[in-house]
Amino acid sequence: MEKGKRGYRYEEAFKSEAIALDIEEHIHLSQAAKQLGIADHTLRDWIAQSGSAGKDASQQTNGQRIRDLEPETAMLRQERAILNETLSDFSQRPN
Repeated sequence: MEKGKRGYRYEEAFKSEAIALDIEEHIHLSQAAKQLGIADHTLRDWIAQSGSAGKDASQQTNGQRIRDLEPETAMLRQERAILNETLSDFSQRPN
């Protein structure tokens, strides 16, 4: 680990071990990051960059799945409200 321009730079071997701790050993991301002495977001970024972010949904906790689906749910609710409003407008028009 060396201090770089934007913070610490970690060796690829350390990053790989950190990713394996989260994914292969099924340790929660925040717990793995704490054990390694790094920030949650740092480990999350490493996992995303490694392409390992696509682990099975069965390996994710329910909380993680809920957080992942919240933005999509909000968008779908907004779209449904728009469609209902449009349907209401059409049903009130005289023939």
